[in-house]
Amino acid sequence: MAREMGSTKAKVAVVFPFLGVTVLAVVDFPVGSTKAKLFTVFLFLRMFTARVVVSDQFSTSATVSMVFVFLGMIIVAVVVFEMRRRNRESFSTSSSLSITNHENHEVFLNFRGADTRKGFMDHLHGKLVDAGIEVFKDDENLHAGEDIMPALKEAIRQSRISIAILSKDYASSKSCLMEVVQMHESQLVKGVLRRVRQVLKKDDQVVTDKLVGIDLHVREMMRKLGVVYNNGQAIEVCGQDVRVLGICGMPGVGKTTLAKIVFNKMHMLFDECSFLPGINSKGIMLSQEMLISDLQKEKPAPLRSSDEGIKKIASLFSRMKVLIVLDGVHEVEQAKALAEKLSWFGPGSRIIVTTSMRNVLDGFDDGPAKEYKVEPMKYHHALQLFRKHAFRGDALQDANEVEAAFRVHYDSLDVPTRKIFLDIACFFIEKDERILSYMWEACDYYPARGIKYLREMHFLEIGENNELRMHDLLRDFGRKLVERKDLHERCRIWNHGDAVSVLKDSEKLVILDLSWSPVTEDSQVWRQIMQKVDELKVLNLQGCVQLPALLNFRAPINLEILILEDCTQLSQIGPFISNLKNLSSLNLRKCSRVRQLPLELCCMKSLRELLIDGTGIYSICFPEGSLENLEILSACDCQYLQDISTIGRLRSLSSLALDGADIDGLPYNVEFLQNFGDFL
Repeated sequence: MAREMGSTKAKVAVVFPFLGVTVLAVVDFPVGSTKAKLFTVFLFLRMFTARVVVSDQFSTSATVSMVFVFLGMIIVAVVVFEMRRRNRESFSTSSSLSITNHENHEVFLNFRGADTRKGFMDHLHGKLVDAGIEVFKDDENLHAGEDIMPALKEAIRQSRISIAILSKDYASSKSCLMEVVQMHESQLVKGVLRRVRQVLKKDDQVVTDKLVGIDLHVREMMRKLGVVYNNGQAIEVCGQDVRVLGICGMPGVGKTTLAKIVFNKMHMLFDECSFLPGINSKGIMLSQEMLISDLQKEKPAPLRSSDEGIKKIASLFSRMKVLIVLDGVHEVEQAKALAEKLSWFGPGSRIIVTTSMRNVLDGFDDGPAKEYKVEPMKYHHALQLFRKHAFRGDALQDANEVEAAFRVHYDSLDVPTRKIFLDIACFFIEKDERILSYMWEACDYYPARGIKYLREMHFLEIGENNELRMHDLLRDFGRKLVERKDLHERCRIWNHGDAVSVLKDSEKLVILDLSWSPVTEDSQVWRQIMQKVDELKVLNLQGCVQLPALLNFRAPINLEILILEDCTQLSQIGPFISNLKNLSSLNLRKCSRVRQLPLELCCMKSLRELLIDGTGIYSICFPEGSLENLEILSACDCQYLQDISTIGRLRSLSSLALDGADIDGLPYNVEFLQNFGDFL
């Protein structure tokens, strides 16, 4: 306590940081009075555990020790006893009346109106309001003549900071002293409540005991979150920065389970915590209400709008160290409404987001969140999980849950993207995305948008060589969707036995996979294909080893992709190839008996991909102006290939693979290499 220069009064700010909520006492009474002497003794005791800051510089860095809590309890007991004994002052002179506005306030002002309302009180209140701070003040928020205690408890409980202004006759006001008691009790109760919830594990999430291979994921999550983790225990949160970590992966892979385990292990390291499940199904406003309720440990209060929710979140928790899990976020707007700015939360806070949509992690103003991708289980982990389920009847239930998760995401796709997904699941895994895109564009499926969306949902991945990759579970899910239709109503058939049956009646087939089937050029199946399938765009004959050495048939005129890979008896492509004006991809890989490319290829203007890896071709010779749209030429492991002197005439070529070919280098006249996207 210090005397102001030229003044007979002392103004002292005392900071009581009770369990994260600051209580301030501003003293204004004559120096030398009995109250001043008593308060000086009180401050002397307080200095053992907190700093006393003279004038108007307030500090919130002091820590409450057990000694001060004990002294505070004694002082509170004396005050209460004295209040009951005296019982002589009316309630009209204090801020102890009923609340008419039930909104949360940031600051509660405790004062004796007769002493300070027209002076220091009005000045302080005005400055706080001008600074945009929500202030609870008796003459604005309370009505006289009503019950005092319920109203006071609610006002003090709702406020983040309580300020007691000690003036000349403050101690003679029964109501003022009751408010001080309530301030202390409110904060102590919050601390006790928090500890009780921790001991009883009230915030823990329910997690199945049938977990396999989860430990590695948990350790990596803790590392990315900056949490010291030893022997299965979260020890400490490192750093004062606020971090966001997204758990990504395809539906049903275990993102929510991982988030629950990490949450259970570390939530006791934070002031408050909240786990919000299924955000996409609950909506933004309800999720905001639940988040505010969880972090305040109160019943949910309805919001008028999502904007009001954003304001509340930003104002209430900026000094609170919190752990938040936003589970099942599907849209960027959901992430923005709940945690757009990291400044909304106190130092050391951690936010975990589970999502199947990669773009959700871009919804934070401080930059994209870090990502942890959960991959499907490896074989040995899957086997362990099966053993845990064995004889318990749970495996089928889990499989149904995974399929249900797939179905929700599949149903959210537009129709063209669904068709792209089913095409890939049925036929095009490990096939080049660039070539297939031409077919989908011709069908008005908008492949660039569809493939991007499938990748964001983790339904699809693109390999290093642009090959389409899909997990077996998703592949099987897609094929099951097709198989639910009657055989003769399907437009995708990958089993050659089914194809034989369908071809008798079908004329609408677009993709036909006869790979590794015993079909021959003269077979009845082949004649049916030629007669009825005029709209066929993709024909897969991979591994059809009974096809003749000279392949020369009337192929469907609209064919765009022809796959002859592993047709080991094939040695020559007949003139029929020139009739395929729309052909964009020809795959002759591992047709080791093919020694020459058909001359008819030179006139094919639609051809964009030519795959001749592992063939017996010894020369690639093209006249000027040939294959003007060819972009990809792959001739790996062509052991007899020596002459590529005319390859420089392929002006659109962007990808050339020649590793394993018997050539010394590229010809000197190749001037287009600067346009290459890929050269091997």
